[in-house]
Amino acid sequence: MKILFVTDLIPIDEKENCAKALVPIVKELSLVHQVDVVRPNFLLNSFIRGKIIKPEGYYNFDGIRIRNLNFYSPFLFGYGGINIGDYDEIIAHMPSGILFVQRLLKSVKKERPKLTYAVHQSDIEVMNSFIYSIYFKKALKNAYLNADRIICRAPHLKDKLLKILPECFSKIEVKVSKIPLKYFVSDEFMYSKINAYEKIKFITAANLIKRKNIDLILKALVKFRAYNFSLDVIGDGPKKKSLIKLCNQLRLEDKVRFYAKMPQDELIDKMKEANVFILPSVNETLGLVYLEASASGCLCIGTKGTGIDGVLHDNINCFLCEPSVDGVSRVIAKVFKLTAKDFENLLQNRVLADIK
Repeated sequence: MKILFVTDLIPIDEKENCAKALVPIVKELSLVHQVDVVRPNFLLNSFIRGKIIKPEGYYNFDGIRIRNLNFYSPFLFGYGGINIGDYDEIIAHMPSGILFVQRLLKSVKKERPKLTYAVHQSDIEVMNSFIYSIYFKKALKNAYLNADRIICRAPHLKDKLLKILPECFSKIEVKVSKIPLKYFVSDEFMYSKINAYEKIKFITAANLIKRKNIDLILKALVKFRAYNFSLDVIGDGPKKKSLIKLCNQLRLEDKVRFYAKMPQDELIDKMKEANVFILPSVNETLGLVYLEASASGCLCIGTKGTGIDGVLHDNINCFLCEPSVDGVSRVIAKVFKLTAKDFENLLQNRVLADIK
């Protein structure tokens, strides 16, 4: 088939702070189909979000050819010379990509291609938000009603979408990103980590912004100062300086180390040294970093109702918490009470998550 893949959630430059979860999906599709990737970049939105603005044209990221198109706003844009009648299927991610396709559909003079629209956390926010109700909310709902297939990027998003559009039940699927087999540690390696877990080695990795809630981890861990643990914080972002300051104020500098953002392979190696991955972030679509940590043999701690909830399962192969100091403290207390056998059972159960 000939597929048009439309999303602004794909990087065209290594310097961009943009999720790369869609890159392997495009690569997998390209093994079988001809895939053209278009990134509609709304300049007003990019300016507000502090995104890098690149000139229009074709870019290559990790072997994927991506066409970047710039428009002044989601209300004022053309078609970019794209004839969607040439395609058998259109796959669109994010509100900007979906609304871009809906605009393109107005130019169709014959039978339209099959429409596959993905659901991310941002789509749910738009459809639940009063701020977006004037235009985006109605347009996005109509787009999903018009779709042939709807792909939810995590189970919790399916539940949220059905509350908004129950009439779409029959065309909703859940497809979670997979982790390359090379990142999965052997059982023998995992058991060696369990046997050496007298010191709990926590690790977290994220773009250091407010909603990642790294401060909650620090404020919760200070309650366990007497315990034998360490925490590695990996990442960069606007909150990094204030987090380091908070760490020093809490007198945790002897237990916490901050690192710059790492390439994926280096991050995986760091995770292999740790016992527990913790990230109580909110408004997370999925968070591949949780799955990478699980593959590396870490027990994962996430937030209820977001991110990995429904992919990994609370008290079976992960711990989920409320995004508060008390909520994080409670799961950390559970970690310190785990026996080696408890740890082993939790990590063995990671096979219940279909992430390979």
